[in-house]
Amino acid sequence: MSADGWYVADAQRVATPFRYWRRRKGYNVEPIDLAVIHWTATPHRKQDEHGSHESRIRRWLTGASGRESSTHFVLMRSGMMLQGAPIGGPDDSRCWHAGGCKTPDGRGDCNGRSVGIDFELVGHLERNVGASRWVDGYGGTYHGPEPVEAGGRHWEPYRRAPMGAFLGLAALLAEDFPALRDPANWVGHCDIRRTKSDPGAHFPWFLLRDMLEHRQMPELADVPGLIG
Repeated sequence: MSADGWYVADAQRVATPFRYWRRRKGYNVEPIDLAVIHWTATPHRKQDEHGSHESRIRRWLTGASGRESSTHFVLMRSGMMLQGAPIGGPDDSRCWHAGGCKTPDGRGDCNGRSVGIDFELVGHLERNVGASRWVDGYGGTYHGPEPVEAGGRHWEPYRRAPMGAFLGLAALLAEDFPALRDPANWVGHCDIRRTKSDPGAHFPWFLLRDMLEHRQMPELADVPGLIG
């Protein structure tokens, strides 16, 4: 981590206005003891070789889309990582990604004490009635790779490049924030709010757990369900 709390190069920093930061009074910024994994619910973009929609994600983070929410990190389908707010340093910030949530121990204020991490992913998919196509949560045709099945539903699969970037980030966060060395302090949005389903039944939690416990980056080439 750099002294200013940014983990990415300047071009990958998309400072969000939707955050709490330590240097302003009246804002709830607590020590980091939680990481929450989400997806962005972004449709697969047919015009991009990876399906990424970088401009859409940047609009969201800057508030130009009209959504008053944010996250610290976005792992793009391409493998690139964007950062929406610094963690640590003089502008130590907490994002608006887990409002109204409680951890299994009954504690609230998840925003004030957590890191938000999003995968650029559309989430669950359904077969269009009477047609041989998949549709996403927006009702649009899904143009991505073949869905995977888990937990009785179908999902856009996770890719190796962003998963590798995520695991590298997780290793850095575990070094900088001791509470994140414990796999129990990494949760999905669905674990802390009943109305949410991200990051999906197909998220490979075992990769994160093994990396944190053994401090060794796993080999992703043969992981079932991950695509290239």
